[in-house]
Amino acid sequence: MLKKIILVILSSMLLFAGEFSLDASKSQVYYEAKKDQFFSTHTILGINKGLKGNLEKANDGYKGELIIDTLSFNSDDERRDTNVAEYLNVEKHKLMTFIYEINNNQAMGTMTLNGVSKEIVFPVNIKEDDSSLSIDGNITIKYTDFNVETPSNLILSAHDDLVIGAKLYFKK
Repeated sequence: MLKKIILVILSSMLLFAGEFSLDASKSQVYYEAKKDQFFSTHTILGINKGLKGNLEKANDGYKGELIIDTLSFNSDDERRDTNVAEYLNVEKHKLMTFIYEINNNQAMGTMTLNGVSKEIVFPVNIKEDDSSLSIDGNITIKYTDFNVETPSNLILSAHDDLVIGAKLYFKK
């Protein structure tokens, strides 16, 4: 019996030997949105550190999954963050996900936001050393691609396109 337990443990270790764990304390997802207000354009930056994820070596690259808590965006304006949560329909969709593969400095995969899944591809920078791996990249998307209403009111109007990016750190 002890032999079987040891074999199961060893085979589990071999199975997951190539995996990396996300260091959520160093990682973030962000958005950069532009808005027109009083005849000028302003950029808003929202940072999200409510992340979970995994990464493993696959063929000539990596594959993984990133899970983002949609309630965790912080733009240094609580009212704006509440509005962002409403636009993202967080009562129905508390999480955003990105299931991806990385090959030749290209991330490709399925991003799900507001219940809508889209295939996306964008360039990334990867740095790997003996104990860690970092991935940095961004893509420009449209609110309307994910059935999110473009924010606007009497005094401001957001541009339909926004940048979504990630700076992810993994430990071996």
